[in-house]
Amino acid sequence: MNVKEPEGRIWDPSAVEYRKSRIEAMSGYPPVVALRTQMQSFAPLFSDMPLLPAYSYDDIVIFPGCISPSFRPDTLEMCIPTTTGKRCGPILLHELLHFHQDFLSDNVDKQQLIDDLHAKLIKKLPLLDSAYNRIDEVLDLVQAEKPDPAQHDYLFFLKSVDLDLQRRYKPGTVFGYKTQLAFPICL
Repeated sequence: MNVKEPEGRIWDPSAVEYRKSRIEAMSGYPPVVALRTQMQSFAPLFSDMPLLPAYSYDDIVIFPGCISPSFRPDTLEMCIPTTTGKRCGPILLHELLHFHQDFLSDNVDKQQLIDDLHAKLIKKLPLLDSAYNRIDEVLDLVQAEKPDPAQHDYLFFLKSVDLDLQRRYKPGTVFGYKTQLAFPICL
């Protein structure tokens, strides 16, 4: 695998070999197989957020059974708290959204993507902006207590709501996993 790391990212060439060996070692583990299958089925939901050419879902090292979900862009490791590979759709979508946001193609105009998502969603959810403002306040409080390097910015918020609607989840499910984090009930 010949990977050119985007500018500003931590990149260790030995990480490619490590990742390959971890993917191979975990490839037959049933929860990993189930998560990979589910991950591939979600790919069309991200058609508006194409990845840089050097990246694909096949590069992600999946660790099921973790206590806390996460995605590490420096090593492409994704932790999903499941031992079965089932019923983790919102969590997997949340972490895949981090992956797409971290490795978004240079050909995508990020501001245009935000504008398009906002225009699409505001028609269906008129209280979209007030919901984001409330979430932003909650995230500021959480960040003050426990800094989180993951980006939960406006693009992340909009795309998470778009994913909720595409999957027929209650708005806020993908953003806050299954908790509908700080979303007003009227959204």
